[in-house]
Amino acid sequence: MENGQEMQETPQVAPQDSQEPEGSKPQVVVSKPVHKHWATWLLTVLLVLSLAGSSFLWTRLQAVQKDNNQLKQEKQQLEQQVDQLKAADADRKKQSAGGSELSACSYKPSEVLKENIKAALDSKNTAAFASYVSSPVKYVLAGSEYGGERTPDEAVAALEYTHSAEGPWNFDLPQTTIDEYDSGDYASYFDVNTLVGRATSGMVIAFEFNCDGSKIDSIFVAPSEELL
Repeated sequence: MENGQEMQETPQVAPQDSQEPEGSKPQVVVSKPVHKHWATWLLTVLLVLSLAGSSFLWTRLQAVQKDNNQLKQEKQQLEQQVDQLKAADADRKKQSAGGSELSACSYKPSEVLKENIKAALDSKNTAAFASYVSSPVKYVLAGSEYGGERTPDEAVAALEYTHSAEGPWNFDLPQTTIDEYDSGDYASYFDVNTLVGRATSGMVIAFEFNCDGSKIDSIFVAPSEELL
């Protein structure tokens, strides 16, 4: 150095290279991205779609059930209407048949038959009734337990009871008298077309006839009109 002074040099320390032992060099790890959030989103979407599909199917099922119930109700209503129509048609046919029967049936005897009945009772020739009655014929004796269906011969034998009555027999009784009979205990034996006769002694007899009036199908005998 100048002026006799030596310059002291600062010793330079050479940089020491850091030496790492072999085998311990740092390794770079490349991490792969994890896609868990994508799986979560996928599951969420599938769940939403599943719920939406279930809701749609439930709605459709309810609609189908509602339609089925409505169809059942309409079917029941139609069946009821059909039943009502059938019943009305049956009633109409029945009434029509009844009207035809009533119009075809008179239940009234001819004047000749009425005269023959009176003559047989007056003469006590009750055997003639075998050809006047139907088979079987109903026979009832008021005030007794005798009654029911009888054959013509049995009816003829039962009519012998009228032999005890004193004639003649009157078959032209006033309507008021017949109405009195019709209001008593044996009213069912006195119909509109019933032929009613009364003996002089008070015995009463009533005849009812079949559809065309050709045969007697019911005979009612009361020993006295006081029983009626």
